[in-house]
This record gives sequence, C-alpha cells and structure tokens, in this order.
Amino acid sequence: MLREPITADEREMFDELCGAKGTLVIWEKCDRILTKEYEPGGAKEMAAIGRLADSLAKHLSLVFHRFLDKADERERDINIVINGNPIEPWNPFYPARSEQVLPEKKQIIEVELLDGSVETARIRAWILPHRNDMTKEEEKTHARIANRAQGFYVYREGRLIQDGGWMEVFGVPEPHYSLLRIEFDFGHELDDAFRIDVKKSRILFHPELAEGLHTLLQPIYREAGQRYRRKNREHANSHGIDHTSANKNIADTNNAQKPQVTSVDPATQSAVIANNQGPKITIKLAIQSHVSIDTVFVDAVEDITTGELWQPALRSAGDSGHMPAVLLNKHHDFYQKIYQRAAANGYAVEGMDLLLWAFAVAEQNNTNEELEPIFEDIRTEISNNLRKLLRKVPDPEPDELNGDEAD
Repeated sequence: MLREPITADEREMFDELCGAKGTLVIWEKCDRILTKEYEPGGAKEMAAIGRLADSLAKHLSLVFHRFLDKADERERDINIVINGNPIEPWNPFYPARSEQVLPEKKQIIEVELLDGSVETARIRAWILPHRNDMTKEEEKTHARIANRAQGFYVYREGRLIQDGGWMEVFGVPEPHYSLLRIEFDFGHELDDAFRIDVKKSRILFHPELAEGLHTLLQPIYREAGQRYRRKNREHANSHGIDHTSANKNIADTNNAQKPQVTSVDPATQSAVIANNQGPKITIKLAIQSHVSIDTVFVDAVEDITTGELWQPALRSAGDSGHMPAVLLNKHHDFYQKIYQRAAANGYAVEGMDLLLWAFAVAEQNNTNEELEPIFEDIRTEISNNLRKLLRKVPDPEPDELNGDEAD
C-alpha cells in the first residue's frame, strides 16, 4: 500500500483519537457506503449515515462483547466509541436469566491435529427464558429471541466469528429451538483443523466432529424444544377456546339420539342408562356435577391422563339431570395444533365440537359392560393415530392464536 504524507488535519485527528500511539484509518471518496444517492450533507443523507452507525454499533456490541464487558475476565478490556457514543456489550446468552445446561465435564472438546498433538476447544449450551417469561423490553434488549439467532456462536481468540445456525450438526433453524444457543470457543491453534478462512470469519466442522457434537447436544436440543412447546401450550391454553356455540346448539337440539340417564353415582363414577343395548345398562365414565351451564355438553379439560383426545361423560349444572357430554383433552396434539389454530373461526371449532360430541354420545348409546373396552380401544387408537399424523405439524405461534399480534 502507498504511504502518503500525513496532513496537518490528519495529525490533529490522530492526536485527538489515538493519543501517543495507535492506528488511524481514514476512508476517502466513499461512494459505495450508502445504497441511494442523497443531497450531500442533507438531512436524509445524515439520517442514512446514522442508521449505518446504529447497525455498526449493534454488530460491534456482539462481536467484541467479551472485550467490552468489564466484568468478563476472559479477555482484555477495550473501549469502542462511535460518534462519541461508547458501545455497550451485548451477550447473546443472557447469562443473568438463561440456564447453562451442559455439565462441566463435557465442556472440553479435544481435537487431534495432523501432527499428533492435541488442542482443546470449549463448549457451553444455554437455554434462554421463553419470551412469555420476559417483559417486552427485556426480550428486545437482552434476549432478542429470533429464529435465526438459535444455534452456534463461535469464538476465535475471544472474538465472535459466527452467530447462529446449526452448521450441519442439526437441521435448519425452526422456532421450536429458538431458545437454544451454543457457545463454542477455540484458539488460533485450531485454525487449520476448523478450516478458518483468511478473514477469520468462517468455520467448518469436520464431519466426525459434527457427528460428535450432535451426540453430545442431542438431549439438550430436545429439552430446549420441549421447553419452548410447553410454554407455547401454556400460553395457548391461557387464551382458552370458546365452546359456547356448540353447547347452545346441542341444548337446542332435542331430537338427537342419545341414552336416557336413569341414575348416576359420583362416588364410583358410574351410571345406569337406557340405550340401544337395553333398559338398565351400567357404564363407567366421568360423572360431573355443578359445571358451568355454558359447558355442560362440551368442555376442554386438563386432567385426561390417558392420552385420548376425547372421553364421554355425564354432566349437570346441578346435582341431577345429568346429560351426555364430551370432555376434550387440552394436552392432545389435535387440540393444541388444530383447535388452537381454528379458535378464531367459530364455525370450525363448533364443527369439531359437534363431531366429537356425536362420537361420545354414540358410544354411550351403544355400549354395555362387554363393549366398553372395545370403544375405549377405538378412542385410544384414533387418538394415537392423530398424534402420529400431527407429529410434523408445528405448534401454533403466538401470532396465530386468537388474532394475537406477532412479537
């Protein structure tokens, strides 16, 4: 590179910015920084440059966060200032609230080099809190939960060279794993082993290492997905689904075929009914009294532990007058993935409610002590098959529920 004579202005700028020693880089005739042409020195040009400065600050706060954080003793302290404004560090793992879930004995990875020597890399796994457990400001400022933010954060000599992505250790990023971030550290000794490019900005895992990391992190990857799903389902269940229309429809339809209830015994959860099998049929099923009048016939509950999507019941708003009803399992995938998405469409919810009520009542109207296990097996098989069919269907995101706005 050509070394031009230093001008008086450059010397003054050097003394102001660098002091006794340092490096000053001066860019001139920069005609490719802005993507549009603006009036030189105008307000729009200054606003565009300001946006670039903000973007640069955000980038530097992440890439050099270990150096900028005075409390982080792994690297020496530095200060970075843009237009007089000091850059604050942003730690992508949010250690104040996140959980580091990889045992200490598994945090050291030994890598054998071509000359037979062994160098070590370090790895830690962080599961961040779900956005439903944070304030909007906390999520925006500290966690920045996003689909592209999951995956590996790779540090070379303390500087971040890659943020996010699964680097062929796992599949493509998807929302269920957006809470998991992996901290991966190595020194310059492993540059060749990780095929570092000349810009020190890209790393490639050897297939054997990728396979080993997959085995190491698979339980954590699964746990992060389960935590995300659990929180999403808690959020979805807190909204609730309105089953009032189906209950009103059933109440107003007097000619539907159903058993006649002779007596109920809440203590034994059994009832004597008259149905297509005879006048005095004893069956075992949920007997529930003093329920809301709006959910006598169809209700979604959280205490079905058999895994079935629905169960028949006899319910009453008082002590007597129990009527055929259906209980829906809030935790079944069909309820979580299909019902929840349909919640904004009343006709869709009502249609599914009526269908499952009809199934439950048909079972009550055609069962006896001998046939009860068969109907139970049918419910179990249908519920299991639905769960398998919906395995690849993701849980709904918050913005899909009841018209919520996306975060």
